[in-house]
Amino acid sequence: MMHLTRILRLDDSLIDAIHRHRNTREMALTCLAVILAGTMLYGTGIGIWRSPLQAAYSAIKMPLLFIATVMASGTANAMLAQVSGSGLTFRQVLLCIAITMTISASLLGALAPVTFFMSTQLPASESAYPWMLASLTATVGLSGTLGVVRMHRLLSRLTPMPKRIMLAWFAVSGFAGCQLSWLFSPFLLAPGAETTFLNPQAFSGNFYEYLWHTLTGGI
Repeated sequence: MMHLTRILRLDDSLIDAIHRHRNTREMALTCLAVILAGTMLYGTGIGIWRSPLQAAYSAIKMPLLFIATVMASGTANAMLAQVSGSGLTFRQVLLCIAITMTISASLLGALAPVTFFMSTQLPASESAYPWMLASLTATVGLSGTLGVVRMHRLLSRLTPMPKRIMLAWFAVSGFAGCQLSWLFSPFLLAPGAETTFLNPQAFSGNFYEYLWHTLTGGI
């Protein structure tokens, strides 16, 4: 497998490999391993706030969320790359999105001990729930944003329009990630609700509506 530091630093050799379609399988496997490890650690840290069962569910659903976001946003962004004349292939787009998610998952994995400490110190009460939800949403959002911003260095070597592509991908990936987080619901579980693996309200609302409802005291 490719060394993680090459991906996080976006070494010139890594960028050249993507440009020439070399070692792409090895690169993809490394990204997958890091995404699984980082998001499982973070999912455990956030889920333990509610219960050990929720921690186990979150440890499974956070990796599923990230992988689903790579596939969904990768497909949409590949089509955008084609119509915009960026010159990027479908494989290159998927690798760029995967690397972005790998950087984000690495940040979340590094924050897992802090999240675990916060989860074990705050009471699992409805008064603390909006604060937990806001802090977790901000942490995941910031990690995702940093991953996309970091991707600019990669895109600047692969396409003549890196800024335009990066902004388009940021919008698509952000929207896909937010809505998929509602479907998978790795941490949006209010105290008093039954601990279930699947979100029973997954198809009767959306992430933005739930977040606003919770933060404005609607729970």
